[in-house]
Amino acid sequence: MSANDLVMRARVLAESLFQDTFMAYAPGGTAEDERGMEIPGYDDRGAVLGKVAGTSRQSRDTAARTIRIGNVDVTVIEAGLHIPVSAPVPDSGQYGVGWEYELIEPGPMTDPALKGTRWLVVSAPSKSYMTARRFDIAQIPSQQVSEED
Repeated sequence: MSANDLVMRARVLAESLFQDTFMAYAPGGTAEDERGMEIPGYDDRGAVLGKVAGTSRQSRDTAARTIRIGNVDVTVIEAGLHIPVSAPVPDSGQYGVGWEYELIEPGPMTDPALKGTRWLVVSAPSKSYMTARRFDIAQIPSQQVSEED
């Protein structure tokens, strides 16, 4: 069996684990926030199957840490997003610049608490003989922000 055959079989196996549905968003245009301020907008790039895992640095679990911005504590969760090799390659960057993925439908083996979480692509490493696209991602805070009195 050739190396190409082995990689193709490994891709099929890897993709069989992708049971979460993500909506992909790419930066585009502008939008208004709830206060009427102009903010970077996003274009819907369609749904893709995938899974949240450890980062591409071969970690098995997501990593969380809390950072302080002014008087606000924000939990930053770093993880990895695995999607099919055939999916478009997103740009990575800072908020408002890079692609984002929102978990819109968790699979049967995924913690339902992840539904609705949105993730920013921080880096999109590439390599030969890929079985899946593995992106380093950071969770975009939403309801996680707690302000000190």
